[in-house]
Amino acid sequence: FAFVDLRDRYGITQVVFPKDGADEAGLERYQLAKGMGREYVVKVTGKVVERIAKNKDRETGEIEIVAESIEVLNASSTPPFKIEDVTDANEDTRM
Repeated sequence: FAFVDLRDRYGITQVVFPKDGADEAGLERYQLAKGMGREYVVKVTGKVVERIAKNKDRETGEIEIVAESIEVLNASSTPPFKIEDVTDANEDTRM
């Protein structure tokens, strides 16, 4: 499996890209997901399913999306710090 954390207006939702048993298109999605950076802008469609291993720390932690398609809308270099509400990066780094 490849996993991508998708940030949207609902919070962060895990997107799953299965490798085992995948057809050619599924393997392409898997490889694309494995090579994506932290702040890529993507468009994903898929099936929302209940997570087997729930994540109580996330508002969306009871579900995940099994990807059926993915499109990179904008690739991004890895930023020097995580994009979060609270960060330990100093102001000079953030500017």
